[in-house]
Amino acid sequence: MGTHQVRHVFAAAVVAGAMLGAAQLPAVAAPAATPTVAIGVQSAFSKLGGLTFAQYHTRHGWGRVSGQVSGAVSGEVVRLYARQFPYNKPFAQVAGPVTLLAGGKVKFSFNKVTPVLATRYKVALFANKTATAPLAVSNVATIYVVIYMPFRESNKCPRPNCTSVLHVSAFVPPPAMRTERAKKIHTYFAVNRSRTHIPPPPEFLYLGAGHPHVTRTRKVSAGEYRFTIKFTFRIGNDAAHWGFLYCIKDTVTRDGMGLPGHHHCGDKRVLARARYLG
Repeated sequence: MGTHQVRHVFAAAVVAGAMLGAAQLPAVAAPAATPTVAIGVQSAFSKLGGLTFAQYHTRHGWGRVSGQVSGAVSGEVVRLYARQFPYNKPFAQVAGPVTLLAGGKVKFSFNKVTPVLATRYKVALFANKTATAPLAVSNVATIYVVIYMPFRESNKCPRPNCTSVLHVSAFVPPPAMRTERAKKIHTYFAVNRSRTHIPPPPEFLYLGAGHPHVTRTRKVSAGEYRFTIKFTFRIGNDAAHWGFLYCIKDTVTRDGMGLPGHHHCGDKRVLARARYLG
């Protein structure tokens, strides 16, 4: 018999004797601590307002679920479960089992989970690989998914006016295509000019500036649509430095894309170096 810790507690029997005096009771094994499982989620991006997110259809589309079992026993296993938006199906196992090779406080990690829409995760601890009733279950943690909208830019400046044309591709999970494609596209623009030197880029961009023209979206596949944005602005004979952004508002409660809350898309003014608009 090895040193495998047993979670059972045996009560000592006390038998009355005929002799007077004191007798030492048999030793009783201390009860094993009730195990607990704690988890957290990470991605390629640092958290935004405490929210973890991945980006659809890119090399940044992965997440990680990691944590620690306290009160573990060597040989127990952990399994990862997920529940995707709209959360109307039960949690399903997506990874594991992973066997714990030590007891006490043991760390674990499930790497490269790839949510398509907002997904909730939890980890359950089991006595062994064949057990079906968990010994402990973690809290639930969510990884959100944001849209990927890269662009290709072309510029023409036959002074005094300039045009900047953005050819945008939007990659979105097929279940969210209808909702995302129907959204209004918000554009931001600003230009700094100088007669003496190349000016710094604008610090702030303004909604609807730059006389934007946005074409209708065109669906090219089940997971991609495209559109074009054209800015027209005057620079005269000056040196110029301009900036632009575009965004669509998040509707995570409707289609599972984006982040909860308001993230400045649609505001009258935004930072040119805004980390995220949605």
